[in-house]
Parts: sequence; C-alpha cells; structure tokens
Amino acid sequence: VVGMKSRGVYETPGGTILYYAHRELEYLTLDKKTQAFNEVASNKYTELVYSGEWYTPLKEALDALNRMRAAEGEKLRADLSARGENIAALVEKIAGRAPSVAEEYREKLTARVREYLKDVKPDESRLLTEVAAFSDRSNIDEEITRLRSHLAQFKVICAGGTVGRKLDFLVQEFNREANTICSKSNDIEITRLGLELKNEIEKVREQVQNIE
Repeated sequence: VVGMKSRGVYETPGGTILYYAHRELEYLTLDKKTQAFNEVASNKYTELVYSGEWYTPLKEALDALNRMRAAEGEKLRADLSARGENIAALVEKIAGRAPSVAEEYREKLTARVREYLKDVKPDESRLLTEVAAFSDRSNIDEEITRLRSHLAQFKVICAGGTVGRKLDFLVQEFNREANTICSKSNDIEITRLGLELKNEIEKVREQVQNIE
C-alpha cells in the first residue's frame, strides 16, 4: 500500500477492502507488540514516501531494517523446514516400530506364563484377550495420523507469508500428540523416540517465538 496516492488503496473501494482485510489478517497472526511496531514503522515509511524523502537517513534505516527482517525470515524458514523434516522422520520411525510392540508383548507374556506354569499349557484365549487389551491401550494410530496431518499443514504454512500465530497453534498440537504417544508407550524404543520428538518440537517452539 505504500506509495499509492491518487489511485491507491486509501482512495478506492476495492483497495480499501484489501487494506482492511490485510490489517485483520495481521491482527489474527501477529502479537500486539509486533502489530504496534508495524503500524508505527509503516506510517512513518508512508509519510517519508509521500513527502518525497527517498534518500533521508530515516528512510534508508527503515529500508535496511526491512532487508534485515526479510533475510532473518528466510533463515528462520530454512531452519523450521529442517526441523519439520526431523519431526517427520521421527514420526515415521515411531509408526514403523508401533506394529511390532503388541507381538513382542505377546511373546514375552507367553514366555512368562509358561515359566510360571511350567508343564501346564496356558489358556490361549486368555492370552489373546490380554494382548488385545494391551494393544488397545497402547495403540497410537490416531496420534500418528494426526501428526502426519499437522506436518502437512506445517509445510504449507512455512511456505506462506505471515505465519506466527498459526505455527504457534500448530506446535501446541504437535506437543499434544507427542505427549499422548509417550503416555501410551509401553516400549522403550517408542518412549525414546517420543522424547526425541518432544525435544525437536520444543526447538520449533523456540524458533516460532522469533517469528512475527
């Protein structure tokens, strides 16, 4: 919107709609301090452009600030994308490990029962019932599915424009699913991977705090 005067946003109905729509999007995605700063900086920049002060120290300082913010944003985008790939890899490792957990539990339970009962043949139906109950308690298929869906959204958001609050909400969803996986886990390897997942999510959360 900066630099538009006689045919600009402020003096055309369609442009006015776009201006207010953009302002509302900023309200939804930016924190209050960033909103306040953007408003002050934008107004001052617009004032400089409208008055023809193209080469003043303040105009050059604001241009340098914008370039610096853009460069920092690209670095953050690259880092978040790499973190997203790490999270996706951990999710797939957990998904690959999960199906074998119930079978290993069945084998361990059967061996333990036979050890206790010695020569007495264990009741297979009771064993299967216990294994089924264990599988139900430790099933993480829904959590894996939701994490994959969140990761798809994560990639789309990172490729977009203003993303601060969107990513902040998504990180909360990541954490919720990771916590559930860890709480359901009865397997050392899944627990280890779940803790790695939580650590990677925390790194994303820290970076998201730096995004406007």
